[in-house]
Amino acid sequence: MSLLSLWKQHTVTIEPHLGTNGYGQDMFGPAVEVQGWLEQKVKNIRDENGSETVSTAQFYCELGTSAPPRSRGTFPDGRTSLVILSAPMDAGTLPLPEHLVIHFE
Repeated sequence: MSLLSLWKQHTVTIEPHLGTNGYGQDMFGPAVEVQGWLEQKVKNIRDENGSETVSTAQFYCELGTSAPPRSRGTFPDGRTSLVILSAPMDAGTLPLPEHLVIHFE
């Protein structure tokens, strides 16, 4: 079961992180508008290396969304933030919506 259309109330623009250039600057792929549920709430999480960090926003969207760490997100209010971690939520055999949670700085 995919993310319920009822939850698709917000649009976040995501530019996937492609790496860094020779000057150490982040490079991003083409911007993609993604619909989902944006919750701007401070939470303590662990990043991909296991270090504890603070996430100021979480975005719940479809599983197929590409948002590797350091991707740039632009929120409906124009604020931008970088992805800390994307975590797939697999419902297994339960009749719950599978989705991706993107944690932003």
